[in-house]
Amino acid sequence: AQRWTEKGISPAPVCDDRTFVRRVYLDLAGRIPTSTEAEAFIADKSGQKRTSLVDRLLASPEYAARMRDVFD
Repeated sequence: AQRWTEKGISPAPVCDDRTFVRRVYLDLAGRIPTSTEAEAFIADKSGQKRTSLVDRLLASPEYAARMRDVFD
């Protein structure tokens, strides 16, 4: 954050839930979420829903397969 300030750079604003769920599925699972997965995430009122989704995807077999493809 200090370097950003020195360089006059501002971080991007936090994205909305629809954008987040799509990006995190693409990054960690290598696919877009199903409509059911996306709607369940958007409907979730938990304050930790983003962290929970990332943790769940990191523990999934899809993440391992995605990283295999990325590093292959």
